[in-house]
Amino acid sequence: MKGNKGFTLIELLVVIAIIGILASVILASLNSARLKARNAQRITQVRQLITAFNLSYDNGTLPVPLTNPGSFYCISSTCSNAGADPTVDAFLLRSISQKPTDPDGGTRAMTGYYYNANYLGKPIIEYTLEDNTPCQLTQTFGVNNGNNVCIVYIAP
Repeated sequence: MKGNKGFTLIELLVVIAIIGILASVILASLNSARLKARNAQRITQVRQLITAFNLSYDNGTLPVPLTNPGSFYCISSTCSNAGADPTVDAFLLRSISQKPTDPDGGTRAMTGYYYNANYLGKPIIEYTLEDNTPCQLTQTFGVNNGNNVCIVYIAP
């Protein structure tokens, strides 16, 4: 009788399959944590933008873009659907050193933060959260590709 000191092929395959299943479960939970972290960073950056607008609000008015005040203008380093306005940028950069960068997870059609000086008569900031996460700072404006589009009114 020989003494086998090794593992059989079946035993090795079972161990590899178990390791593969555990790895996929861990990666799935990591993706969920990354999504939550990106959304938390967005909410923090929007709060900072609101504070910057309110700090720069020294003469009783918020900035009105040079062209079409009812349009949306980019107030982050990059945006997918709008350009920047020099009047808004100058106003904003009095209180912050640079525009925030929206952490893009690649799941949203609309990225960035937007300013509108006259949305239904009030100035707002618009942003999008991933994976239908409820808006934290204010109301949900709509849904875009399964992602909540949120607006927050800037209270001067």
